[in-house]
Amino acid sequence: MQEELNVTNTPECAVAIVSGNKIVYTKGFGVTNVETGQPVTLETLFIIGSTAKTFTTHASIYG
Repeated sequence: MQEELNVTNTPECAVAIVSGNKIVYTKGFGVTNVETGQPVTLETLFIIGSTAKTFTTHASIYG
């Protein structure tokens, strides 16, 4: 994951893998602030903007 962040010049991301209704893996990658090097943690809040529409739409169609 860190290699992908470097290639795409992306400073941060969080990954969660869900199986059924159970979270089986979570991890933060990268930094929340490129100047301070503050690492991403499981408590990091992200500004996701319009990205949430995808999840909302998916949930309303299939859920």
